[in-house]
Amino acid sequence: YGDTLGVIWLSDFDLPNQDVWVYFKITPFDRDTGKYAISGKFNVDNQTGPIVLSTFPVNIGFYNDTIKLKFDRKVYGVETGVKIYGSLTGEHRFNMLSFDSVFYLIPSPHFASAETVIVKIVADSIKDSNGNSLDGDKDGDPKGSPVDDVTLTFVSTILGDYDLNRKVNIEDLALFRDVWVNARTSKEIGPATGKPPQMIVQPDGKVDFEDLMVFVMNWNWTVKTGGFKLASKISFDNADSNGLISISKAYKEQLLVLDRIELSNKYSRIGELNDKYISYDVKFSLTNEFSDTIYAGEFVFKYDPEILQFVEIKEKDVFGKLDGGKTIFLSYVDSVNGLIIIDFANFGSLGMLRNEIVAKIDFRVLKESKGNGAIAYELFGISGNTYEFYGEVELNTIPEVPKEFALLQNYPNPFNPNTVIRYHVPRYSRVIIKVYDIIGREVTVLVDDYFKPGYYEVVWNSRRKNDNVEVSSGVYFYVMEAIEEGRGTFREVKKMMLIK
Repeated sequence: YGDTLGVIWLSDFDLPNQDVWVYFKITPFDRDTGKYAISGKFNVDNQTGPIVLSTFPVNIGFYNDTIKLKFDRKVYGVETGVKIYGSLTGEHRFNMLSFDSVFYLIPSPHFASAETVIVKIVADSIKDSNGNSLDGDKDGDPKGSPVDDVTLTFVSTILGDYDLNRKVNIEDLALFRDVWVNARTSKEIGPATGKPPQMIVQPDGKVDFEDLMVFVMNWNWTVKTGGFKLASKISFDNADSNGLISISKAYKEQLLVLDRIELSNKYSRIGELNDKYISYDVKFSLTNEFSDTIYAGEFVFKYDPEILQFVEIKEKDVFGKLDGGKTIFLSYVDSVNGLIIIDFANFGSLGMLRNEIVAKIDFRVLKESKGNGAIAYELFGISGNTYEFYGEVELNTIPEVPKEFALLQNYPNPFNPNTVIRYHVPRYSRVIIKVYDIIGREVTVLVDDYFKPGYYEVVWNSRRKNDNVEVSSGVYFYVMEAIEEGRGTFREVKKMMLIK
């Protein structure tokens, strides 16, 4: 008497999937008085609606991705209860495959690249076998539309972005090689209409030149919008005291180098503008101990645009030297900021490289100076390893200084009517070059000036200095004298022949 009793009722066994109002009736059995008690009315809500467990794509997808919806139970009405919209392409129909609680929606037509896709699931249209509607907000109480409607959003990535990071760069070129070599038409990206980044693919069931052109267009768009990680890391300010920023743990040696070629036209011609040019080879440096097969790579060169002016890149078909190799070569130049990006891949048969040249880069020298540049590369090996390097390089455009005075033999010789005479000046001095005929008469003075150390050349046009008349055929002598601090320190004579 006077006790308080408690009871646990597992209502979902007695009232499965029901939402009802109930009462408790309490009847004592230890004394048959015929009396009982009725509790107050309360609600038992065991009704649950289906919920969405997972979706695909999440955040970002490929233009032709199948949309996957997974529910917690078998549902009906997906074909009418799901609407798909593209921000550029509008509403999309879809074909559907289902396996129990999983639904695969195949949109038609495909999405454009770089467009926002909205998938709307209308709660009132999605029912389970008990007729319960979708519980979109997952609160355990299916209230129907619009409260429980579900909206999913993702972005279709740009064409060629095979790793789905919204950029088309060297990682994607390496993946595109697999698409190309194995003709994976499910990943084709061409032909396509429009301009990057928003393009619409017109699938033709082939992976060919049109796919490559679409890839190149989106690669160019990415590089111009700053989407390359090596280029973003490289600078003149973040190297350590040794000039080395980092090197791959996969291999300790530098595998790709920037090899300077000597200055071309190092001779300054008297009386003319004398542009100087310098070239660099981007070159593999693989020893016999390196056993991986490189099939793709990126090379970045940061230079000082106040010292060097970009002229051109010459591709050297690095993989074409292999039996069945096929080089894909992409390059970008920002001449204002001094940045060059080169991507390359082997879309043919693979093979070992050793000292092959990837490209030659030509510059015009703007200033004779010593400065700093930086290089970075990322190489992809068939083993699955990637090899990265960041380091400083010296940019030296100061011309080589001759060690001694010299007068070179003219060329051509014999000549008609012009010939070139070259000479070397190791120290600041006055240089005089005169031409004499066979009997020792002075014909002309080609040079009489002060020169800083360097390499020089002068052209004689077979004319006398005093009346500008062409001389006759015969043997002539040219004499060079160098005068330092008022005294002659060098004199040399050479013979040449004019034949008309």
